[in-house]
Amino acid sequence: MNGFNRGAMGSRQAQLLALSAGLAGWLMTGCGGDSAEGGGMQAAAGGAAPSGSANVGAPPEARPSMSASSASTAATSPGASQSGAGPAPQPGSPTMGGQAMGDPAMGDPAMGDPAMGDPAMGDPAMGDPAMGDPAMGDPAMGDPAMGDPAMGDPAMEATRPAATSVSLDTTMENPNAAPWFNVYRPSDLEAAQEATGGLLPVIVWANGGCFRSDFTWEPLFSRWAAAGYVVLALTESTQAGALTQTTVSDHGGLIDWALEQAEYADMLDPERVVSAGNSCGGITALGLAAADDRPAAVFVLSGSSNIGRANLQVVNAVKVPVGYIVGGREDIAGANATSDYEAFSEGLPAAIVSRSSGDHVLVSTDPAILKEEAEIALNWMDLALYGTQEAYDALTSDNVCENCTPGDWSLESKHLETLTEP
Repeated sequence: MNGFNRGAMGSRQAQLLALSAGLAGWLMTGCGGDSAEGGGMQAAAGGAAPSGSANVGAPPEARPSMSASSASTAATSPGASQSGAGPAPQPGSPTMGGQAMGDPAMGDPAMGDPAMGDPAMGDPAMGDPAMGDPAMGDPAMGDPAMGDPAMGDPAMEATRPAATSVSLDTTMENPNAAPWFNVYRPSDLEAAQEATGGLLPVIVWANGGCFRSDFTWEPLFSRWAAAGYVVLALTESTQAGALTQTTVSDHGGLIDWALEQAEYADMLDPERVVSAGNSCGGITALGLAAADDRPAAVFVLSGSSNIGRANLQVVNAVKVPVGYIVGGREDIAGANATSDYEAFSEGLPAAIVSRSSGDHVLVSTDPAILKEEAEIALNWMDLALYGTQEAYDALTSDNVCENCTPGDWSLESKHLETLTEP
């Protein structure tokens, strides 16, 4: 089996049936009622879940479990490793106007092959020998060859390749540290720095439903890691099960660990952190960007600041570029994302990439769609963090990404051109 070995998963068919039933029940309870406004700020505060909301999603007997023994199973991607997770405190639950938000569907662990990059791609970031001796040009430019790309030399930015062109070997590991998460990253961090031309960007991720189960989104994480990103995704621990919900505080704790505790913290770029998440995880991603000045961009998959209409307290506080991917008209998150988009402060770069069809669960969990969304998100993050012209050209093209299915995706955006300006 390719991808990450999670140990005994149980019957996938039973999981999907239970998850579908959980979603149907959640929708029938009235996911978009008038009481939605203000729920996002409960998420930011890490408030407790309202009575009855703990049943969102799969029942414990139907969801995959991670025992202490299975948590230490090594990943099967090249060089992959995973260690057991430790105990975690019981966090509060972000709530959406009295309803626990997000995608209760935990997805199908049959994610296809979340291949961790093709080492045959080599190193696309070796530069163009046709450049000759940069010292022969404008002396004000200096000699970028004298810099160390591992040190984040700004002179290396001009040679940074488009993220979608980079494919590195990757690994997954569990640091067994609060706030309890898995790390998906390039196997060889020094080689990743050479390939990308500098310090490595970081993505901190919260899952759909704000649950502590990240395996559904491994097609995203593996591709992002192969492109040179270091991804931290909240996950379950031995004392906090998959259905335990996470908060903005947990989400921010991922940045704390990456920049302050990771043994490779000096190889990460503190100026290029992306706050990201799916569904309810999108609420905490936006809540984190509103409350913490460390995120440099936001990415939300089929989610928003709130259910029903924008949480203006959050949206008005966000000062960094925000990108969304949503499904078709049937995606319950689509109108909510548009409400956010329209409420952002004047001049804030923002984008919504919409699929021609597909509901909330489909665009959040389908492996083939997630692979295309991974590429779209790379274009968004590359543009938001680096102002990469290739990323802008791809995102604003008819297909939104080079390998996306023609006709499936469309872009609505504002002020993206400002991201490419020096």
